[in-house]
Amino acid sequence: MKRIIAVVVLLFLCTHVVSADGGLCIQQPGTVVVFGNGIMNTNDDAVSARKRLEAVLKASLTADEFSRLEFGLAYNHSYGFFSDLYESLKQKMSQDNVVEAFWRWLGNQKAAPQVVRDEALRIASAFDFSTLVGTEDLNNHLLLYRTKIRGGKTVVDVAHSQGNSFANAAYNVLYNGVNPIPANSFGIVSVANPSSFVGGGGPYTTASEDLVIAAISQTTLPGFVPPLPANITNVGSGAATSDWLGHSIDREYLVDGSRTKPKIVGDIETMIVGLTAPPAPAQPGIITANPARVRFGGFSSIAWHACGVNHCTVTNLNTGATLADGDADAQNNFSLNSPQSVFIAGQTVFKINCTTNSSPVSSQVIVNILPVFGEF
Repeated sequence: MKRIIAVVVLLFLCTHVVSADGGLCIQQPGTVVVFGNGIMNTNDDAVSARKRLEAVLKASLTADEFSRLEFGLAYNHSYGFFSDLYESLKQKMSQDNVVEAFWRWLGNQKAAPQVVRDEALRIASAFDFSTLVGTEDLNNHLLLYRTKIRGGKTVVDVAHSQGNSFANAAYNVLYNGVNPIPANSFGIVSVANPSSFVGGGGPYTTASEDLVIAAISQTTLPGFVPPLPANITNVGSGAATSDWLGHSIDREYLVDGSRTKPKIVGDIETMIVGLTAPPAPAQPGIITANPARVRFGGFSSIAWHACGVNHCTVTNLNTGATLADGDADAQNNFSLNSPQSVFIAGQTVFKINCTTNSSPVSSQVIVNILPVFGEF
């Protein structure tokens, strides 16, 4: 904790100060804690887990330390697990029973019947989670990470379950792909990891009573590499866990009184201290396009942020379409509807215009078309 306090003090001394005139600006140094959800999470589940993570860190850090954190969500959709489970259950149970048992279980309205438990574990043991990294979701995650890092922040991805596959893939792209990020600005804290490693060698927490990871460990698929072994248990801790699978992050791993909760919090704190703030961007304003060169008819994700402003408009200058138009928040920050995926049919200019208490400010980015070469 002392190390975090020291880093926070250093960041405070180095913080970019927004002038009274306002304008587009880089974000203040700090860390964005992103929650990457697992395969058994709906969007509401993921949001709830992110809020639980935020509450746990708020209770563990000083007010000054916590003020340096932002929180985000790297949501990934479920790709096949629930549909496979539902179809298999329909073959084992009557239609009426499966509707009640399955959907009420998903809504946490009653305990899962034994047939649901058995089938869920059977499918988990045969499921190759590493293949379920959806490109669209991963691209959205990468855009979030790059936008925050380009704005001068470090990013800690707290990845749960299948979220580890996305986090590992993102780590590889960020550091080994085109335009790698500078310095050690992105790190992973792994929870209930079905993979055999953590990108960057980050810390992990897997409970021995996690039946999902235990089932995956029994997979007999050709070439399968088993998950990292369990390294902690909540059995005998007295914690009031409520997930019969032992896999939920908010009903198992972050439960008050558990052994897993302080370990995860400690891993996050250590990761925050160990990351290096990226260099500040050269330009004062920031609107980005990822990628900035696409094939005709492709898509580019446009992201922006502004601070010290009153009102901003983001426009596609080629088509005249408005991507965002609104007032800044209570802290005079503007990021309404950022990012957005935009269809590109030719060289396109995107511009952000903002009003301030003095002179208006603006910034723009250009997306170009990759040349196509034909035979002649």
